[in-house]
Amino acid sequence: MTTSLTIDNLSFRWKNSQALLGPISGMLSPGRITALIGPNGAGKSTLLRLVAAFLKPLSGTIHYGDQNLIHMSSLSRGRILTLVPQILPLGFDLTVHDLLTLGTYVHRSWTKRIFHPIALNELDSVISRLKLEDLVNKPYSQLSGGEAQRALLGMALVQDTPILLLDEPTAHLDPGHAHHLIAYLEELARVDRKIVVIAYHDLATVGLFADEIWLMNEGQMMMIGPSEEVLTSEAIQRVYRVKFYQMKHPSTQRVMLLPP
Repeated sequence: MTTSLTIDNLSFRWKNSQALLGPISGMLSPGRITALIGPNGAGKSTLLRLVAAFLKPLSGTIHYGDQNLIHMSSLSRGRILTLVPQILPLGFDLTVHDLLTLGTYVHRSWTKRIFHPIALNELDSVISRLKLEDLVNKPYSQLSGGEAQRALLGMALVQDTPILLLDEPTAHLDPGHAHHLIAYLEELARVDRKIVVIAYHDLATVGLFADEIWLMNEGQMMMIGPSEEVLTSEAIQRVYRVKFYQMKHPSTQRVMLLPP
């Protein structure tokens, strides 16, 4: 049995701001990758933080099955979802291995940590998939932007929650690591049946992996649908005010957008 995440009439306003996000409604389904796209300031990161309950909405609900995430304890919510930010400021230094180990503690009681430690092969699997072998003993503070992003992703993935929220996960990655990451996320969605939600900026590649796209602009949801329906020249041009050309990938026939 799979459980969906349902957002109903969610709205939010930053303090001392007139800008309103929402109301937004939609359903996020297991086994699918959903991409949030839109210009800077569209509200993609804010929506992720609302879903993760890092921000308190003005109105609306977020349900995972019959559970209201907004009213859950942080410990209970941590068993359901993980949010991967673009950066993680740390007040103390940790090695990458320590950071990954810390990720295994997030939603486990102290008794489980002592009597049921995470198996080393679970950590090793994430290290291998994200190609972190050369980084495990390096301090987090000494990592490049791309290396730090991969370490944060590793910390999230070892938590093994059914919902994974990622804010621009490939922003600092080179093409090779970005490709491996997207392939891993596709496996988590389609094989492990997780709900994967990504705030994403690259219109040329988002249609190659996203099953559904939520197109946002100025805090409003402009369109929700399959990639091939949302990634039309007309819809994108209305939001980005630039004409793009829709093409099909020569191997997969999935949608790609090219700038003029």
